Amino acid sequence: MIAILERPEQTANKNLYVASAETSQKEILEAFEEATNSKWTVTDTTTDKEVSAAFEKLGKGDFSGAFALVRGTSYASTPDIRANYVRDETLSNDLLGLKLESVKETVARVVGASK
Repeated sequence: MIAILERPEQTANKNLYVASAETSQKEILEAFEEATNSKWTVTDTTTDKEVSAAFEKLGKGDFSGAFALVRGTSYASTPDIRANYVRDETLSNDLLGLKLESVKETVARVVGASK
């Protein structure tokens, strides 16, 4: 990212946390339903259920379970996992001149581009 190279004194030897959006699965679903003008089928589950199933798959040599663990990290509100940089870390967005984006606008742009 060029913004880091433009600020060597402020960014040297530091962990930099950035985020483009803070969202939830529900917000993403609503944005896609609006952008596609359709109702999506939803299957409710829990992080615990998905992580247990992932470990079971991995235990049987099915490495697709690793993807469920990644999703669990990305979407869960598990304490101390620090997966939500907006909430859990000090963002470097301001330092780097980056703004949070709207999920609704991003989804509309992506769906519009794929048509």
